[in-house]
Amino acid sequence: MPLNFDYRSAGNIETDGLMIFVSSDDLGNFARQHDLSEEISGSIELGISSELFLGNYNEQKTFAVPSSKPRMVHMSGLGEIKDLTPEKLRRICAKAIRSVMDTKIDSLTVLISKNLPESFESGKLVAEALSLGSYQFKKYKTSDSDDLRSSQMNVTVFDPFQTSSQDSIERGVSIARGTNFTRDLGNTAPNDLTPDDLRQVAQDLAEASDGKLNFSFFDEQKMSELGMEMFLGVSKGSDVPGRMVFLEYFPVKAKHTVALVGKGITFDTGGISLKPGKGMEEMKFDMCGAGAVLGTMKAIIELELPINVIGVLAAAENMPDGKAQKPGDIVKAYNGKTVEILNTDAEGRLVLGDALSYTADHYKPDCMIDLATLTGACIVALGHLSIGAITNDQKLCESIIEAGERTGDRVWQLPSYPEYGELIKGKHADLQNIGPPGEAGTVTAGVFLQEFVNDVPWVHLDIAGTAWGVKGIDYHPANSASGSGVRLLIDFLENLSESE
Repeated sequence: MPLNFDYRSAGNIETDGLMIFVSSDDLGNFARQHDLSEEISGSIELGISSELFLGNYNEQKTFAVPSSKPRMVHMSGLGEIKDLTPEKLRRICAKAIRSVMDTKIDSLTVLISKNLPESFESGKLVAEALSLGSYQFKKYKTSDSDDLRSSQMNVTVFDPFQTSSQDSIERGVSIARGTNFTRDLGNTAPNDLTPDDLRQVAQDLAEASDGKLNFSFFDEQKMSELGMEMFLGVSKGSDVPGRMVFLEYFPVKAKHTVALVGKGITFDTGGISLKPGKGMEEMKFDMCGAGAVLGTMKAIIELELPINVIGVLAAAENMPDGKAQKPGDIVKAYNGKTVEILNTDAEGRLVLGDALSYTADHYKPDCMIDLATLTGACIVALGHLSIGAITNDQKLCESIIEAGERTGDRVWQLPSYPEYGELIKGKHADLQNIGPPGEAGTVTAGVFLQEFVNDVPWVHLDIAGTAWGVKGIDYHPANSASGSGVRLLIDFLENLSESE
């Protein structure tokens, strides 16, 4: 459900609903500290005195108010303030907005409480979390039979203690909007999102950017001329041609240049090494790395970040027809290395390898980050709660990990010892596209990619577990694309843009 945000620091509360945040150690003082009306204070005090609400972490209660405006108060428990973190507040807000959406109100005022720590930048965080928590994907629904509404709700962030600002609210909304954009792409049916459709999405984004984004792409003929046989080996099994897409954001006086490269396999059958039929429909999510790059670029232009960013999409289908790549084939990469194909379902590293080496060679960025739903082994290792990382630059990787901790888009670094490289040495070529079965699948995939980064500082982010199917985190929709990576990248880019 779309939320329309506004910001106020003074005035009366005239709204259908009021959302407040109450800590367990501040139950008796809340209404008095925030100078609320008698009707509202009465509802709060009644709920507290009757022990209907205790202020425990993520406790949610809705109370009717006798007066006409507001007609309901939604109380969200913070637990003890000393234990509160930004991530906990995100989850509280997301759960709260879903409860409020059920009440069918048209307007909501969210009170930034005195007890929220100033260091949280609460206005930004609350706006971001409410937007994420209210996300719904209804593109293919022919009726409004769902419990949650699709109509717009007007949300006023009321900050009487002026710990936030209109600008911070807009920043939070922009980050959420980029994340939800990525979610929409991931959830789109694969017949509606081919490699050329991804190209069109990128082109539309550039055309709507008021000149902030430059757009270009390579078709298969151009990639053939450049010698990108790894990429073409994947795409040639499909009737739908592959695309390598470039978005350039070059603001004036930017000090740093970062390349973001996303795996965009819009559907992955496994190719000749065909996947099992059960769950194959989820392979529409195999483009979520490219989706995260697009969502990040969308947020970047809204935020007008002072940093050069190149967004690259390696978009293809992996299909098993008579022209498809075969196990045993040997192909030459853009950088001249030869690769023996042992399994056609290890295709993401092939399209990414050519994209990475071209990007490093052509743009010479200060650093590169790739995002890919690359290996099922990452889900085995980390489940659905953490992104797996491989790097050739420890300082860069630590910056990414720190951004993950701040945003809740968590990252866990995996080793990349030189010995792992021995596992992908080819028998008949320089490299083979998989290591030994059952051995360090995520690591060997990352080490394979490292062969194509030209010594540019680089981090590989395996989002196979976090791109969809995340459970137990309130701001992520269940059984749906999560938008993994967008908030992480924006935080990283914001901090890098401010550094010398």
